Amino acid sequence: MLAHGRALLADERRTTVITADIRDPAAIFENPSTREFIDFEKPYAVLCVSIFHHLGDEDAYVTAEEIKRRLAPGTYLMLANFVDDDEPRAKEMERAFLEGGLGTGRFRTWSELRRFNEGLELVEPGLVYANDWHPDEFTPVDSPIHTLFAAALGRKV
Repeated sequence: MLAHGRALLADERRTTVITADIRDPAAIFENPSTREFIDFEKPYAVLCVSIFHHLGDEDAYVTAEEIKRRLAPGTYLMLANFVDDDEPRAKEMERAFLEGGLGTGRFRTWSELRRFNEGLELVEPGLVYANDWHPDEFTPVDSPIHTLFAAALGRKV
């Protein structure tokens, strides 16, 4: 995957690809390629979309806290995760992910998702179903999975 990414970006001067374990944010933030592209003294954005639901609770929260600690003031952090708000399919899908071979796929409650955003100033509309976050005319409003995925964008102050 890394070789393919590098081949695709061979002529690109504004994008890079690295390999690292999200549970070790230092390996990402201190990577020479990352540091070449990002001025960590100025605001930037970090997208953690469809990542934390593949981590157990302890790893997910420790990793999120370490990422937030490293953010410069004014930096944005987007977090998106499977959500379980008592939708029966959430429990069924989580069980299928965990027991059906994938091995990961943690659906978290709204309260658990809010914990990821502690210490950040949320951008309106806050933590909501992903399709409700500034939808446009192309965003499905009647998707069968509408209530299974949530997102928020927070700013470090």
